[in-house]
Amino acid sequence: MAVKENLLIHHFNILKIIIVLIRVDTKSQSEIDLQFSLAIVGPIAVAIDANYDSFCFYPSGVYSETSCSTILLDFSLLAAGYNTTKDNLEYYILKNQ
Repeated sequence: MAVKENLLIHHFNILKIIIVLIRVDTKSQSEIDLQFSLAIVGPIAVAIDANYDSFCFYPSGVYSETSCSTILLDFSLLAAGYNTTKDNLEYYILKNQ
């Protein structure tokens, strides 16, 4: 029994290494690629332009800032998933690292 348990642990360690080594190249600003990567790989590091009071004082809900830059990115977050509101507004689930 101890040998089988060790083999199982070793097997799981190999799987963890394989999962970590998965790499998916995504096109910049491609939401389809980002959603695919989140579904297949899992959480992904992303960057946003957070240089706005609306972000600093964001209370809750879906955050939206129409004047955000796609080039001047100054804040990193972890994209953990995505979903749609009742009003069909698509959004990403982001975690502050």
